[in-house]
Amino acid sequence: MNSPNPHRKGNKPWNYFPESKTKGCPKCGRTLPFSAFAKSSSAKTGLQTTCRECISKHQRAYRIANLQARREIEAKHRAKNIVPDKWRFCRQRAQKKRIPICTLSEFVAWHEKQPLQCVYCGMSESRSVLQFGRRLHIDRREGNLGYLINNIQLACHRCNVTKNKYITHEQMHEIARNYFRD
Repeated sequence: MNSPNPHRKGNKPWNYFPESKTKGCPKCGRTLPFSAFAKSSSAKTGLQTTCRECISKHQRAYRIANLQARREIEAKHRAKNIVPDKWRFCRQRAQKKRIPICTLSEFVAWHEKQPLQCVYCGMSESRSVLQFGRRLHIDRREGNLGYLINNIQLACHRCNVTKNKYITHEQMHEIARNYFRD
């Protein structure tokens, strides 16, 4: 049986140059063992041309140099995906509890119509983020019903945790009115 051709794609051995077992890095100029280089299926030798240490230094420098741009991109992504992410979280909880949930399009349309404030104490979402480090939660008016449009509302972290599943919607309004108003 013939041995595989080492020059054929997909058959690049780890030790393409078995006699040397070392390779030079063009960035740092050092001669290093093969283990200092990452594998690469597209390279002739089967190894990256630059050593792991040089690649790591380059990536670290790039991240530091482009930190602000990266933060802006991530902030735009989070802002754009916050409503679908809230729905996905609700869907996971609904599946776990085996309760019904509205569709994503219904949820997005509902969320766009809502004032971004807690239905119980009136705290705005921006203040909730500053005070509790969290956005407004999706609260179910009736805990035994699902995440349906007529059963969900926005609540701050404090009110949602206080209400839990033991306090009714009306009782929570009374608690918020007497104790949580600022």
